Formats: sequence, C-alpha cells, structure tokens
Amino acid sequence: MKLGEHAGVIQDVNKEKKDAVEKYFRAVFFDRKGKKREGILERDAVNFWMDLNEASYIKNASAEEKREFFELLKPKFHYRESYEINNRRGIETVRRDYGEEKAKFYEVYYPKELERRMELSDPGQVEKYNKLVDRFNEDLERIKKEQDTDILVEYLNKAVAIIEGRK
Repeated sequence: MKLGEHAGVIQDVNKEKKDAVEKYFRAVFFDRKGKKREGILERDAVNFWMDLNEASYIKNASAEEKREFFELLKPKFHYRESYEINNRRGIETVRRDYGEEKAKFYEVYYPKELERRMELSDPGQVEKYNKLVDRFNEDLERIKKEQDTDILVEYLNKAVAIIEGRK
C-alpha cells in the first residue's frame, strides 16, 4: 500500500470514529427529541475520579493496604485539562502502536473533539467541577495523612452529582 492510500484509509476509519463520537455526544447531551440537556457534563468525566471508588473498600483493609492506597492518590485536574491529558496519552499510544502517520491525524482530531465536548458541556457545571477539583487538591495532603476514606467517598459522590447535573 502506498503512503497516500494509507492516509486515505486512516481518513475513512476516522470518519467512522468521528461519526460514532458525534452520535455518542448526541446521546449524552441531547434528549430523544433532540433538545439539549442543560446542566450536565460528559459522563466519562467520572472516570477521572474512579480511583476514589476503592475508598469504601479500603476502609477496613490492613494498614499496609491503606498505606499503599493513599500513596497512590494523586491530585485531580480541571475538566478541560483532564481531557487534554487523556488525549495526549491517547496520541502517544497511537504513535507507539500504529505509527507516526496515524498519530498526526489524532493530533488534529482530538483537539476538535475536545472543543465539541467543551461546547456541549454546561459552563456552570464545568466551573463547579473545577472548584471541586481545587478543594480536593487543597485537601489531599490532609486526606492522605489522616487516611480519610469517608471524605474520599464524599468527593466521588459530589463529582458524580456535578457531572450528572444534580448539584
């Protein structure tokens, strides 16, 4: 296959991906009648908080397991920045697994996808999400020192509520 032909194949494959992502965004951000849902964020944002999900299980774990869990806790990133980081990791994975040519496509595609995500996300909820991230990060050292599993569950629940537009 010649280089130009390969590029055409990548474009075709990624048109399908682009269509699939747009269909996903429609399902997340619009109701069945096509009316935009207000006050929500993309539900995948909950994945950035899922490390806290173990907090309810680790509460009764051994001291060593707790120590390991709390050592692994890292600061959270703001809404947009979380997706930017995720996209950079995705590009590096594509580069490693499929080569530079395909990675270059995603270097163009991912920012466009991110802009669409930000356009559809409720700005007020983004602000609430970012403030929750700031509070979590300010509290992180205390949480680690005190091994406060209860507050981790609270942060996870608050994040989910913000993402779903319940808060």
